[in-house]
Amino acid sequence: MQPGDDAAFKQLFRDACRRCFRRELSVPLSATESKFLCAEVLSETGAPIAWRTVQQHSLWVHLEVAEESRQTGPTGVMLEALARYVAAAGDAGVRGGAAAASGAAATPGPTEGDGGPAEGPYPFWFRYKEAFHRDRLPAVVHELGLPDAHLVPRGLAKRFFFHTFRGAEQFILWGKLLVPERIRHSWLAWLAFLLLTSLAVVWGVREYYARKTNTFTDTFTQVAGDSLYTRGWMRVDPDSTWWNRRTDNPGALTLFTLQGDNWPDSSANPWIGNLLLRPLGGDCFTAEVQFSGFTPTANWQQAGLLLMEDTSLRARSVRISIAYNDYFEDYVQPRQIIVEGVSSASDPNRKPEEFLHKTLYLLGWGKDSLIYESMHHTALRIEKRGTSYRFLYAGGQTDNFIFQEVGSRSIYFTPRYIALFALKGFGRPAQELPVQVRFFSVQTGACEP
Repeated sequence: MQPGDDAAFKQLFRDACRRCFRRELSVPLSATESKFLCAEVLSETGAPIAWRTVQQHSLWVHLEVAEESRQTGPTGVMLEALARYVAAAGDAGVRGGAAAASGAAATPGPTEGDGGPAEGPYPFWFRYKEAFHRDRLPAVVHELGLPDAHLVPRGLAKRFFFHTFRGAEQFILWGKLLVPERIRHSWLAWLAFLLLTSLAVVWGVREYYARKTNTFTDTFTQVAGDSLYTRGWMRVDPDSTWWNRRTDNPGALTLFTLQGDNWPDSSANPWIGNLLLRPLGGDCFTAEVQFSGFTPTANWQQAGLLLMEDTSLRARSVRISIAYNDYFEDYVQPRQIIVEGVSSASDPNRKPEEFLHKTLYLLGWGKDSLIYESMHHTALRIEKRGTSYRFLYAGGQTDNFIFQEVGSRSIYFTPRYIALFALKGFGRPAQELPVQVRFFSVQTGACEP
């Protein structure tokens, strides 16, 4: 997909969803909805597209998240299939034209597996894109009297130049700059050219600095209704009974340490109730979460941040959490409150690795009440710079704490999502503790050279 076509693809995706579901979608597609859309497209166009790809692009389209969070753009086959579906061409227009209309054998469209013919045209997509851009041509081009303004492929950008001293000039699209194909040699043409060039330069500079860093902050003052979804959050593995209590503490999002885990277990499938996640863009980032009143009291009650390769709990992941530990096999040890780091980044099908086990407090020495006061406000932070990760903890009776590094590690893993979680594992029964989430922030951007 050429630069400048993002807006056209977003509109195409919305049009396809509108035709499939007969309504506007205000939230990203679920797995079921993505599969249904793919089935409808396959039925009408004969072009199969991957439902996971559709679901991932729906995040980018509907949440308007930063463009860096989309690691790969849509394939030409996907663009062509959606454009054909939106055009309502049906079998007659898609699979064989007049031949199909007259009863001849239909010719299926290209598949996403073979990628279509090399450098093959995608007529429906280009037709849709040209119509989309034509409708958005700036009125100023027509007001200036410049003839035949239109868009041309970026592949012709190398021809961007005009021969001033030969009478006729030829303008070609350069980046996202709209220019006429041919104009007369006049001061008005020069004025239009300089104006459009200046606007493009200003826009490019602003866009560069705006995307260099992207910061999202949530104080969870509003958690009722769809307010979380409108701010880009998605809920996975829903448990409505406990989710309905998310407003128990005004000014905070209240999660609960429900039974479940993403630690592989032969007796249970990975599951974390009411996991709250959002897309994570940028190669480098700093993420922070702050809790209030959370002190785990039994194995394996914990809450923290989960980095995920995709939305499946079976995928590679890294997590850091404030947790309780009294498991020492046959050894007798004091009960602990710890910061734990667990990674399945090397291979999600193998047992994960506990790469961080930092003891914060030892319980059972007659000073537990002081420990609980010291954990009234707690926070975790993850800093990623390339493959280097730093993990930090802060806590105290007040929220003016100072972060301290509890661990660092090189992990060859690129997360696509970040999630807030609370759980108590699949082990022996434990109470569902409330976890008040009062603050979350993530700053993403390109890594410094």
